[in-house]
Amino acid sequence: MKKQISTALCTIAFLGVSCSKSDKVIISGTIADADKQVVKLERLGISHTEIIDSVKVAKDGSYSFEMERLSEPTFMQLTTADGRNVMLLVDSCEHISVDINNKNKDASVRVTGSVGSQQLLEVTNRASELQKNIKRLGEEYNMEKTDDGRKSIYNEMLRLRNDYKSYVNEFVFEYPRSFVSYYALFVTVLDIPIFDVMDTNDQILFATVATSLNLLYPENERVRHLYEYVIQAKAIQKRQKLSDALLSDANAVNSPDIQAPDRNGEQVKLSSLRGKTVLLVFWASQDENSRKANRQLVSMYKKYHDKGFEIYQVSLDQSKVLWENAIDTDKLTWTNVCDLQGTASVAARIYNINSIPSNFLLAADGEIIGKDLWNDMLSDRLAEMFR
Repeated sequence: MKKQISTALCTIAFLGVSCSKSDKVIISGTIADADKQVVKLERLGISHTEIIDSVKVAKDGSYSFEMERLSEPTFMQLTTADGRNVMLLVDSCEHISVDINNKNKDASVRVTGSVGSQQLLEVTNRASELQKNIKRLGEEYNMEKTDDGRKSIYNEMLRLRNDYKSYVNEFVFEYPRSFVSYYALFVTVLDIPIFDVMDTNDQILFATVATSLNLLYPENERVRHLYEYVIQAKAIQKRQKLSDALLSDANAVNSPDIQAPDRNGEQVKLSSLRGKTVLLVFWASQDENSRKANRQLVSMYKKYHDKGFEIYQVSLDQSKVLWENAIDTDKLTWTNVCDLQGTASVAARIYNINSIPSNFLLAADGEIIGKDLWNDMLSDRLAEMFR
């Protein structure tokens, strides 16, 4: 997936933090065997990390940070001298205690005074355990020599992943206004996202958290990002559904009709070439593979044009100058159109173009009879059709 995000908050029930003792945020605690070592406190943004302060650990292992009251829940991170990181969800004027025991191999962390931070710690611990187990099973899978053994290991990996997803699913619906829910949805294991916003079931969770947090924090950078993230995913799915519908019944609709301006600004429809065999091509002037493909297309066009072969080429350029220069340089004499919208081209969306160059071979009645035919595949197909 796709881009990673992280953030956390408590539910509405935990928002009323008492500030009777102090109108400041205090983060303190102890770190075992860290006398005079430095511990840092950082604010975690979407795209950057900001160091707030750093202090030396006292002889008795204690440390303390103090800052002004916060207007909204904020992700922060404690970093010890040995590189251990502890994520926190800090809100309002909480007094949070974080005790870190480094005496054993698996250093333990205890957090009190912040429900959001406690929930976040549980989620991160579960995610860390999942990653550790998946990594172990992956190594076992690579060493396993039998198909049955590999299948068993793979199924165990799926079970562990699904257990985590079930846990997060329950958490999200219990705490939909929690930034912890937001964080849990973007956890990755070995750099692979557990939840996919393009998956129908997972998208429900993303949308639930986005809508719920937007009610409380509409101006929050993370909330705005998440809200747009879900909106964009739904828009992509809507376009995909339209493309699938247009392409699913070739006998009924043949090739979806498109139109775009040529270099003279005249709108040219794909359907204007009906009655001929047409190669519909998507390309861009700055794409090296597209330019290489053009050289072959010039040869094919000269060979079969008089026999009824046409090319309708759609450029995904945004620069008219670069597009026209490429047409002239490559000596492209067939129909070439471009709406200068780049990858947002209407034609590209209708045909669900994910990479270039791409092509569709259309029969005389517009039926799609081939896709992504290049080099010998295209040459042989055209030779067969025009023999």
